[in-house]
Amino acid sequence: MVLNPTGAPPPVELKSMTARPESLDGKTIFFVDQTFNNADVLLEEMMKWFNMHMPEVKTEYRRKTGGYTTDDPALWREIQAANGLMIMAIGH
Repeated sequence: MVLNPTGAPPPVELKSMTARPESLDGKTIFFVDQTFNNADVLLEEMMKWFNMHMPEVKTEYRRKTGGYTTDDPALWREIQAANGLMIMAIGH
């Protein structure tokens, strides 16, 4: 008997992308690190760029709990409550 180690993935539910905001002025962008190697370094550099070139945009750094596929409901609620946008650093 031979077993396939990849298993059978579940069906994928397609979702459309969210609408882009007309402007970033006054918005909060959450830079989310899911702890991939040196993602924090990249995100910190991106935040520096926004702070220097777009001071009207608020930046917040957050570390996501768990791995890439692990849900973090508290973080998602925080971002939604702030009507925020998110950039997540995911490896590979």
